[in-house]
Amino acid sequence: MKPGYLAAIDLGTNSFHLIITRLFQNGKSEVVTTERAAVRLGSGGDDMGQILPEARERGIQALKHFVELARGYKATIHAVATSALREAPNRQEFLDQARRELGLSIQVIEGSEEARLIYLGVVNNLHIAQEQVLVFDIGGGSTEFVIGQQNQVHMAVSLKLGAIRLTNRFFTSNQIQPREIEECRRYIRVMLSGVAAKVAELGYGLAIGSSGTAETLYEMIRSRQSSASPVDLDEPAFDRQALASISSAILAYPDAKSRLSMGGLDQKRADIIVGGVILLEEIFDALNIETVRISRFALREGVVADYINRNSNQGQLARDIRRHSVNHIVERIHAAGSHQSQSAQHTRFLAGRIFDQLLVQKMLPEWMGLDESLLLEYSAQLHNVGLVIAHSAHHKHSYYMIKNSDRLLGFSRLEIEIIAQICRYHRKKKPTSKHESFAALDERSQEIVRWLAGILRIAIGLDRRHQALVEDLGLQQQKDSINLEIKARESRFRGKAANIDLEIWAARNSAELLAECIGKPVTIQSAAS
Repeated sequence: MKPGYLAAIDLGTNSFHLIITRLFQNGKSEVVTTERAAVRLGSGGDDMGQILPEARERGIQALKHFVELARGYKATIHAVATSALREAPNRQEFLDQARRELGLSIQVIEGSEEARLIYLGVVNNLHIAQEQVLVFDIGGGSTEFVIGQQNQVHMAVSLKLGAIRLTNRFFTSNQIQPREIEECRRYIRVMLSGVAAKVAELGYGLAIGSSGTAETLYEMIRSRQSSASPVDLDEPAFDRQALASISSAILAYPDAKSRLSMGGLDQKRADIIVGGVILLEEIFDALNIETVRISRFALREGVVADYINRNSNQGQLARDIRRHSVNHIVERIHAAGSHQSQSAQHTRFLAGRIFDQLLVQKMLPEWMGLDESLLLEYSAQLHNVGLVIAHSAHHKHSYYMIKNSDRLLGFSRLEIEIIAQICRYHRKKKPTSKHESFAALDERSQEIVRWLAGILRIAIGLDRRHQALVEDLGLQQQKDSINLEIKARESRFRGKAANIDLEIWAARNSAELLAECIGKPVTIQSAAS
């Protein structure tokens, strides 16, 4: 890995966080500095919604300070945004302003990816034995739940439950009322029911809570040690009894102003701590937690860990996480070893062979390489998932399912969109600026979709009967054309080559998009001929 500095920025609903780390060639890192800014990007409105102009300006000013710090170290900057920007209909205004005024590109991540990165931040910075752990992170707009063991994630879920969101929904009057508290509890119990069932099925040995709400409650319990259950100062933690005691104390205060006198409470959290403590109590009950260990590491540290994984000799780990999540989706929809599953695997092989030969012969754009090859691989596996809805227009169903999946871990929102569009254009109409979703992509992403969809179309044609009759292929570059020579698999009967006339016909009928990308006709014929 190239030595230098990395700045990770977490744009949360309640606050923005910055961490700057020094990276060493051996894959190690050390923290140089951290910063936090209370922004309240998600304040205003019943259930998040629009980012208000004053909140946008607070966010831009915080980012301006962060970017100045990072550029002082000449650091590579990775900025990720979570619930507030994920949901806001006007998020593009914020993203555009950050790019225009600060030169900052912000990656809006899905909830499941946020959960995975939080888990990475925790397990890469805490000493955890081999046991299976439950990690949860209560934010302003969402709460993430992960069950994993070492670097293997078994569950990653994000729910629209957060301290600000609950405050906006249930505690809008000047003084909290018993009725509001009970309504909030009922709502949380319903929202947690699905996660509770999954956690009970998977099990865990250690519960870890990360980020602001859990840390704040720990500090509040610690400040009341004489009257609450003891807390562990060497390894921050508290139990169910301590939580119940601090919850009673918080709820005894009718309003945020009176709560300011409570020890350990950050005054900027005084108005949202009611929603936070009620949520944590319900998480304890629903997930059968007796004691929670507190982690000061979360999303920003996860971004650093993920960057190191991708850019060092540990990069295989990040690829394995992505491949595992793709395989999981395929196996959930098409049973392992099924007709469709086997066809997807063979299509992946054929598409990879075409890509590799185009790459070797320098016919792809010069910036294309391993990343695009992997996007093609995942698209080949997922292109037919829409069949579970209907055969008619299944390419469109595939697009919708992939775009809205919460099970694709390790991918950015843009990568998921690119994969979804490659699958959308694996048949029928070609990508065009008349299609709103394609037109919304940047120029390079559009080029990726066109090239990879063009390759995938031919690979699908070469497995037209889903019988893996094509064993391999070769690519020859002619002066005025590109020639694909197709080798048939040897038939099980009499040692003759299988008849692949139908596959060649289907591939020829699907070659137009790739030919447009290359700028030359693509001819396809049997190697035997």
